[in-house]
Amino acid sequence: MVFATLADFQHLLQYRTIKFSDFVDVEFGEKASALMPGCCVVVLNEGSQNADTILTNASTIAIICWKGKNNMSIMVSQLDGQELLERLYARFGKHPVRDENENANPDTDVVENAEDGVGGSEVASQGTVSPGEKEIGGNSKIIP
Repeated sequence: MVFATLADFQHLLQYRTIKFSDFVDVEFGEKASALMPGCCVVVLNEGSQNADTILTNASTIAIICWKGKNNMSIMVSQLDGQELLERLYARFGKHPVRDENENANPDTDVVENAEDGVGGSEVASQGTVSPGEKEIGGNSKIIP
């Protein structure tokens, strides 16, 4: 178990895999690299507490990671990682740094699905779905 600063915890969630030398807190990177290879727990150090005095309880935030030879990777889905990032923002008021093009995907278009009464939306790649079709789960379907 290792304790990460808010910045390093956010970077793990945001980038999913980080080289030990790229952690903001050099001491955390050194401690993480000294762990045995395999599964480990990274606990968020909320504030200026010493890692030796942190008590874990129901409000403790932690994630499971895989410690490789040169890097650490989180073992949570991308969706769960993004949700946890948003919760950290709500809790601490510090929004994680984002790449400008992180959410920009020019090949993706949103198709409204109002005909089936749901009013939801399906994501379809531009140019691959003809008029009268919509993409559901990777398959084009003709809309009746």
